Amino acid sequence: MTDRFETRILLNGQLCDAEGAERPAYAPATGARIATIRDASPEQVDQAVRAARAAFPDWSSRIPADRAAHLLAIADMVEANAAELARLEHLDTGKPYAQVLGEEIPMVADVFRFYAGAIRTTQAQAAGEYLKGFTSYLRRDAIGVVAGISPWNYPLLMATWKMAPCLAAGNTLVLKPSEETSLSILKFAGLVVDILPPGVLNIIPGAGGVIGSQLINHDQIDMISVTGSIRTGQFALEAAIPTIKRTHLELGGLAPAIVFEDADLDKTVQGLLFGGFYNAGQDCTAASRLLVAQGIHDRFVDAFQTALAGLSADSASPGPTLGPLITKAQQESVLRRIDAAGDRALRPAGFTPPDAGGYWVGPTILLEPAGSDAEIFGPAVTVTPFKDEDAAIAMANATKYGLASSVWTENIGRAMRVTGQLRFGCSWVNTHQILATEMPHGGLKQSGYGSDLSVSALNDYSVNRHIMIAH
Repeated sequence: MTDRFETRILLNGQLCDAEGAERPAYAPATGARIATIRDASPEQVDQAVRAARAAFPDWSSRIPADRAAHLLAIADMVEANAAELARLEHLDTGKPYAQVLGEEIPMVADVFRFYAGAIRTTQAQAAGEYLKGFTSYLRRDAIGVVAGISPWNYPLLMATWKMAPCLAAGNTLVLKPSEETSLSILKFAGLVVDILPPGVLNIIPGAGGVIGSQLINHDQIDMISVTGSIRTGQFALEAAIPTIKRTHLELGGLAPAIVFEDADLDKTVQGLLFGGFYNAGQDCTAASRLLVAQGIHDRFVDAFQTALAGLSADSASPGPTLGPLITKAQQESVLRRIDAAGDRALRPAGFTPPDAGGYWVGPTILLEPAGSDAEIFGPAVTVTPFKDEDAAIAMANATKYGLASSVWTENIGRAMRVTGQLRFGCSWVNTHQILATEMPHGGLKQSGYGSDLSVSALNDYSVNRHIMIAH
C-alpha cells in the first residue's frame, strides 16, 4: 500500500502484494502520473482461481439468508466509505466528484442490497406430478467459479453489477478490473477482505491481453462474464470453447435517439445533453446517434449547440459538466473522428479545459447526412435527418449494435409502435440512459447477451436443475 492508495490484490481472503509487471496510473484531468500499480503474476492468477474453486462448495451451500447478510454488510461498507471511493473514482476516471458521490456510489450500495433481497425470494415452477408416479421439482443452483472482466468507464459500479448477482447466486468470483482504472476497486478489495469468507471473491488487476487472457482460459473457470468491446467478447467466446464455459457478454453500443417533429424540443435537448454526454460520452448506452425529423432538424441542431455551449469543464460547477477522456489514446481516437468530419463538425464555443495536459475533448456535433455505424465513445454525437417514421426505424436498426435506444415524441401510440420495432435491449421514451436496479440491462446482436441488473442476472449466474422422484 502506498501513502495514498491501496494497491494490494485480494487473494484467498488476504491482501497481498502483486508480483507482476509494474504500470503507471495517470489522472485523466491533468495527465499527471499519480500511482504505480503492479499487476498480478501468472502464478497469482492460478492461485486466485484455485482459491475460488476451494471456496465454492461451502459458499454455494449456504442458505440465501447467510449470503444476503454478507451482501448487506458490503452495502453498509460502501456507504460508510462513500467519500473515499468517490474520490478515487474521480481521480482515476476524471468524472466530477459530486457526480460519482451522488449518483454512482449510491447505486453500488443499492445493487448489493437488491440482490441480498432477491436471492431470498427466487421463483420456480410449482413442484408436482407431471407424469403419473413421479414427482418433479426444480432447483436453482450456482454455476461454479466465474471469471469477471470489468471495464474502465464505470470501474466500481460495473464491477458491482458482476459481484452482487454472482455472489448472491452462490458462485465464487475472480474479478479482473480494467488496468486503466483500478484504484477504486483495489480500495474496495481492502475494505471487503474482512466481510467475505476466503476465496469467495478474488480481485486481481492486470493487462487484459496477459492476466485477463490467462484468467478466462483457465480450465477451472466455469463461466466468463465480460463488459467490454466486441473484440473482448470474441476473445471470451474463443476461451469458452475448449471446456464449454458459459458466457455473459455486455459489449459495445451505438445508441440511436429518434427525435420526432412533435417532441418537446427543450426537454429533448436537455435529455440528450445528459444521455449523450454523461461520462464524456464514454458509455455503451450513450445517445451517440441522433436521428432527427427533417422538419425540425435545423432548429434542433441550433438548440443543441446552445445547450452544449453551457457545459463546463469545472467539476465544481453547479451546472452541467463534462469531464476528460480516460486516456491519451482515447482522446486521440475521438479527435481523429472529429477532424475527419471537417466542416461537418460543429464545436460550440466556450468550453475551456482546466489543464492543457489532461485528456480533454470539447463537446461536438457531427452532421452525418447518411448516418454512421462507428462507435465514437467520446463527447461527440452524430445528427442525421430522417423523412418519416419507417425511415427512422430502419436507420436506427441499421447497426451491428443492439444495446440501447430512445424515442422522443408526445404521441404515446407512436412511442409504443416504434419501440416495438426497435432491435435493442433497452428502449427509452422521452429519456435516455436512466437505469433501475429492478430492470434488466443487456443487448442484442453484437452488443452481446445476458442481463445485468434485475432478477434476470440471478438467472444468468445460476442454472435450473430438475429433480425427479419415482414413487
